[in-house]
Amino acid sequence: MRSSSRNIGGLALAVAAGLSVLMLLYFQLFHGDGQVAFGISAVGWATAAFIFLVYSRMNTVQRTGTMALVFVLVVAFMLPFFFLAQAKVSADRTNGQYDKQLKYAAGLYATYCASCHGLLGQGLGAPQLNNGIPNHDTNPVILGWNSQDVQRVIAAGIVNNTNPTQYLMPQWSQAYGGSLNDDDINSLTALIMSSNDKTRNKVGAPTSQNGFDYIFGLLTADQQKTYNLQFAALNGPKDAPIDLTALKAVTVPIVDTPTDPSSVFKFLYTDPASKASSTVIKIKVGTTVTWDNVSSAIHSVSSGAPNADTTDFKSNSTVAVGSTYAVTFDKAGTFPYYCIYHPTMRAQVIVVP
Repeated sequence: MRSSSRNIGGLALAVAAGLSVLMLLYFQLFHGDGQVAFGISAVGWATAAFIFLVYSRMNTVQRTGTMALVFVLVVAFMLPFFFLAQAKVSADRTNGQYDKQLKYAAGLYATYCASCHGLLGQGLGAPQLNNGIPNHDTNPVILGWNSQDVQRVIAAGIVNNTNPTQYLMPQWSQAYGGSLNDDDINSLTALIMSSNDKTRNKVGAPTSQNGFDYIFGLLTADQQKTYNLQFAALNGPKDAPIDLTALKAVTVPIVDTPTDPSSVFKFLYTDPASKASSTVIKIKVGTTVTWDNVSSAIHSVSSGAPNADTTDFKSNSTVAVGSTYAVTFDKAGTFPYYCIYHPTMRAQVIVVP
C-alpha cells in the first residue's frame, strides 16, 4: 500500500508539475501575465493533492477508470490553451510580416515616389497618397480604389489623355521596363492602403499602422531636413497674414509662448497699431526681414521649397539668444520656414511684386 501510495503521489506530482509548467509558459510567453500563471499553477498543485487523497483509497478497477477520466480531462483542459497559443503565434507572425512589408515599402517610397508625391505622401504636383494626414483633405480617388486599382496604376503608369505618347506617371513594373518587381509593387500598394481606416478595412490589414510613419526613420540627415521642411509647409501656419507691404524693413521677434499648446516658441509678428499677431507676414519685393531672437532658447531660420510654387531663401542654422538674422527678399513667392531645433515652429513670408 505504501509503495502504491508513493507511486500515486509521484503520478500526482508529475501531473501537477506538467500542468504548472505548461500554464506558466503559456501565460508568461503569450500574455505576459505571471500572476495568472502562478495562480493556475497553484490550482494544478491543489488538483494533484486531491488526486493523491482520493486515488490512494481506491481499488485497482476504480483507479484504472479514474486515471482514464483524469487523462481525458487533462487533455480536454489543455487543448484550448494550445489552440489559443497557436492562434496568437499565427497572429503575431502575420502582424510581424505586415510590419516588415510596410517598412520595406517605406524605403521604396522614399527612393522612387517621394520626389513627386512628397516624403509625407502629401503630394507635390502628383496626387496625395497618404490619406492619414490629420486635418488635410484626403484623395477621394484613392479612397475609392481597391488594392488592384493601386497595383495597376503603379505597374502600368498613367497616360496623358491629350498626348497618349506621354506618361504623367511612369510605368514602374519590370514587365514594362520599369525598376520594380511584383513584390515591390505589392508592398507599395500595402503602404498606400495602410494610410486610412477605410482603405485598411478594404484590404483586411491586420494592424492600424500607417506605413508612411516609417519613412522618416529611413532617411538620411539631409532627407530628414527636407522631410521637416515639407512637414512645416504642410502643417502650417494657419494664421491670417499681416499686410506689411508699406514697409521696407520688418522685424519678426522669436518669442517664448509657454502657454500655447501648439508650440512653446514662435516666430510671431505683432502689429503695433492693431495688436494683431501672426506667424505669417506679407511684404513687397525688396523688403528686408530681420528675425530677433528674444526668446530663452537657440533657434534657426530654415527655409524650404516643398513644391514647385514655393521658393526658398538663404537659411541660418543658428540664431543665438539675443542675436538677429536678416534677409532681403528680392523675388516674389511664398516662403515657408521653420526652426530645425523646434520643428513645431512654423511661419511664412509672402512676397508680392
